[in-house]
Amino acid sequence: MRDQSERRDAESVRTHRITARARLNDLAGHCQLETIGRNSDPFLVRSIAGQAVYLLRGELALTYPDGTSKVLVGGSERSKYPLAQRGEVFHPARRRSRM
Repeated sequence: MRDQSERRDAESVRTHRITARARLNDLAGHCQLETIGRNSDPFLVRSIAGQAVYLLRGELALTYPDGTSKVLVGGSERSKYPLAQRGEVFHPARRRSRM
């Protein structure tokens, strides 16, 4: 009985991994990687609205409507989440370093 339970658990893990891999592959087909020039606004040509945008590397200076600004660093804890995920509004954004 225990042997059957262990096999079922192993099969469940294997199925989950296959499903997760298939979902990642499907998602990757919808992704687009862009390289942005230094001191340019990456959202000038294409708005961030309706997108999930992640900073993979480099630094991005974000200016908020109240005049405050923040520098987002690719690979940091904050960059693991999409820009403007929580209804943040910023303009303009400027690339500060190589991305």
